[in-house]
Parts: sequence; C-alpha cells; structure tokens
Amino acid sequence: MMAKNSSQSTLWRSLTLTTLFGLTGLVALVSLPIEANLPIQTFELPLPTPTADIAAIDDLVDPEADLVSQWVEVKNGDNLGIIMERAGAGFSVAKQIMASPNGEHFNKLRAGTHMELKFDENNQLVALNYHFSTLNIVSAERTDNGFAVQQIIKPVESRIVSYTGTIDNSLYIDGRKAGMQVQQIMDMADIFAWDIDFGREIQPGTAFNAIFDVPFADGKAAGTGKLLAARITIGKDEHTAFWHKVGGANAYFNKDGNSLRKAFNRNPVDYVRITSGFSKARFHPVLHEIRAHKGVDYGAPIGTPIHATGDGKITMRGWSGGYGNMITIQHGQTYSTVYGHMSKFGAYQAGANVKQGDVIGYVGMTGLASGPHLHYEFRIKGQHVDPLGVKLTEAIPIAAKEKPLFMKQVVAMTERMSLPILDDVATDVAEAATQNTAALANFE
Repeated sequence: MMAKNSSQSTLWRSLTLTTLFGLTGLVALVSLPIEANLPIQTFELPLPTPTADIAAIDDLVDPEADLVSQWVEVKNGDNLGIIMERAGAGFSVAKQIMASPNGEHFNKLRAGTHMELKFDENNQLVALNYHFSTLNIVSAERTDNGFAVQQIIKPVESRIVSYTGTIDNSLYIDGRKAGMQVQQIMDMADIFAWDIDFGREIQPGTAFNAIFDVPFADGKAAGTGKLLAARITIGKDEHTAFWHKVGGANAYFNKDGNSLRKAFNRNPVDYVRITSGFSKARFHPVLHEIRAHKGVDYGAPIGTPIHATGDGKITMRGWSGGYGNMITIQHGQTYSTVYGHMSKFGAYQAGANVKQGDVIGYVGMTGLASGPHLHYEFRIKGQHVDPLGVKLTEAIPIAAKEKPLFMKQVVAMTERMSLPILDDVATDVAEAATQNTAALANFE
C-alpha cells in the first residue's frame, strides 16, 4: 500500500512539473522512468489554449500573401466595365464598384494610366488600385457589403535638388548621366533657347549646373519640379538663369537682372540640322539656277512640329507657289516671320493671334522642295534679314524696386550651384546657400 502511495506521489510531482515546464517538459519527463523500479508510462493531456503571444503570430501573416496582382493599362475609350471584362473580373464587378459610395472616382479614366487588380485563389477580385497620377490613387476593396472606395492622396514634400555635369556628347545624354529627368533637361534648354544654339554652339567640356525645387512622395520624385537656377559655361562665356516672380508670373533673368525671354525664339523647330543658310546667291536644288535664299532651311522629318517664334497674328495661311503650304505671322508693326513647305497646318486660322511656342504647322516638302524641311524667314519692316544673325530684342528687365531682393536670390543660388553634389540628392545642403538670406521666401 505504501508503494502504491509512493508511485502516485511521484506521478503528481511529475504532473506538477509538467504544468510548470509546459508540454516540452512533459515529453522529456515521460520518456524517463518515474521510479527506477517502475515501467515507463505515458500520459495524453489536452493541449493548452494558445496564449496571447502565440495568437499574435497570426497577425504577422500577410493577408495578401496568396493574392495575385495583375497590372492593366487604361487605353483610349476604356471605362471600368471594359477593363474588368478584359481582365476577367466581369462587368458585374465594375457595376458594383461604380455603385459604391465614392465610386464616381472611376468615371473618368485617363489613357496611359495603370490599374493594379488583386485576385484571390478563387480568381475573385478583392482589391483594385487605380493610379490616376503619381500622387493620386483611387482604391476599391471588397467587403461583406460590396466594395469600399476611397481616394488616397500621398503627402508631398518639397526638396531642393542640384545637378551638375559636363557636356561631352549632348545636353540630353550628359544631363541624364547627371541624374536629370528628361523634362528637366528640356526646361533648362528652353530657358536658354534665346541665347544658346544647342545644335551649333555647345563644345565638348561645356559645364552645366541646375537647381530644381522637386516634389517628393514616398521618398521618390513625384514630378520634375520648378527650375530655380541654372548655369551653362561655354569656354569663357557664362550663361545664367534665375527664377523670379514678377507680378504673379514666373520669369527668368540672368545674373544682372535682364530677362532671358526675348521677343523671338531663335529656332522654330526642335533643332535637327540646317540644310541651307541665308544667302544672296545660292544654287537652287529644284530650279537648278542661282537665286537668293532669303531664309534658313531646317532639315527635319515630315510631321515635326513647327512653333511660332514670337507672339503675333497670322496674316497669311495657305498655298504660296514655291513656298508650298505657308504661314506668315506679323509681330507688331516692325517684324514678321514666314514658315514654308509645311505638310499641314496647325489649328490656327488666318487672323488668329498666336503665342510664342504655339504649334502652327508641321514640317513637309510642299512647293519647290527637294526634301523635307522648314523654310524660315525673318523680316524687319518687310526686309529679309538672316534669322541666325539678327540681334533678338530683349524683354523688360526686373524693375528697380525688385532688384535688391533679386540680387540676394542670385547670391544664394550661385553659392548653391558652387557646392559639391553629394550622393544623396535629398540632403538639405540648400540650407548652406540660403541661411544668409530670406530671399527664397519669394519662391513659395
């Protein structure tokens, strides 16, 4: 009897230890003899209820781990129903989303944008993210009561980003090497278009600097931003541009406060090549005779946009003999420009007012033309002058009362362009250039 009580006492001690050490301890205990003179015994006990810590492991499991994502591009003429049908989700799903609160956000889809569709293992659409823009996302998530639609606008922060480089190939190639976005390169080229002919004047080794105020979201650039300052040095010639707000409008000036916006752009087309310059005696490639060439021919592919080189009124639009399809623009009382050999005209009719840069037509080879090109003439009081040699008139400089503030901005931005570029473009190195002046408040 005593032996039986002794073994029961030993058993209860083991169970007590099991309670203290958990199931793992139990496995170790039941694998050993409870007493040296007793056979091995095993016990089946219920598993303990998971603790809060164990249950919390479920929270670490990604609920979307088994979802399949499919990206689709919005095409011309698409609506949500068409896209859902194309993706295999079905028109009824699109109808359900559109009927949800805020579903009207899917009414206007923009061609070229993208949607992310998420399907479960049953190929049922459970979520949809429409990237209307870099910063604007419209989401739809399946719930027990249909779809919950919401608009997500990412927060944006403004960062001052600097770029620097040397032009050994072209502004485009070397600008990209310096980390610039394509539109940023174009913005800088446009600002200097009045003073620099990038097709002929750029030399290997030309240095450039640019400062942009760039919007960032989720740590990535969310746009090209605004050009605040730029500098291009060709040999000993330094060209500068500084942004300044004038009467609520944006304008660019050189370091002396003179406007970079002239009355005329120097080139009416994005530069490709000059096939024939201004000449009093040139052999005509079609007529095969010596004739004066009173303009400049820009060789470019058919369909290349032609831009008005200055503000003015279209006084002639139509066919004009050897000029083919031609447009004449009158700029005030003194100047006029002529554009010939167009393949087709733009949207502006005769008598319409156009702004500098407006597309008035497209390169062709109508009339007496041996190949696709634009024939461009520049006239002063009716007299032909060389478009490449004429001194372009300048716009109004900064007003005297604004000059002190502007010069402070010039100093700050010039110092900023002289700072070394760090690997992290998001660093606040702009503070080193702006801490001595409050002039940059004018940039807001």
